[in-house]
Amino acid sequence: MLTSFTAYSGPNGSSTSLGQGQVTVGIGGAQGQIDFQVVAVVDNQAPTRSGQIATITGPNQLTFKPYCPQAAPSSAASYYFDGSTLWLRADGGNGLVVDEQYSLMTN
Repeated sequence: MLTSFTAYSGPNGSSTSLGQGQVTVGIGGAQGQIDFQVVAVVDNQAPTRSGQIATITGPNQLTFKPYCPQAAPSSAASYYFDGSTLWLRADGGNGLVVDEQYSLMTN
């Protein structure tokens, strides 16, 4: 079971829309829900923290409900897992679609 992961971007990897930095995600939660707690350090700035609960709402559908740094409206996302890669597609607001891909790596 995955309980956390860390993603890096910058000189030795591609920069993202977040800039160059490190994002650490802690994963927990009750059955049927996933609690994502994120700490991001971007471009050597002070760490920022966020948290949201993801709930499976249907086949290949998730709802994200932010609670930190403050509560915010829920947003929907679709997901697909092919055994080695998790694909997420979310509405980023203002017509922006956010696609994310997470590859499962084992030693």
